[in-house]
Amino acid sequence: LRMMAAYAARTDREFYLVVAPMHPELREYLGEKFFRDIGELRRYLGFGSIDGIIDATALLQESQFIDHAHPTAEGARLLEAMVASSIEEGA
Repeated sequence: LRMMAAYAARTDREFYLVVAPMHPELREYLGEKFFRDIGELRRYLGFGSIDGIIDATALLQESQFIDHAHPTAEGARLLEAMVASSIEEGA
């Protein structure tokens, strides 16, 4: 990730990290510590080369997954809209 962020900075490109939506059962299994650690990721990567972290882990409900990993078409549209909106707002 650091290398990708550094490349983006060298080539004057924006760099956003999207943390993918997680099925509610997986979120429950991983627990709150995992999600606190996502917050730590911003500090870890906060060396000036990252434009934003887009945390979509809790975006989708169980019915918006076809299985435990892949969103339905509706779920994909929601993710797309969230990413676009976050980038427009500067994450």
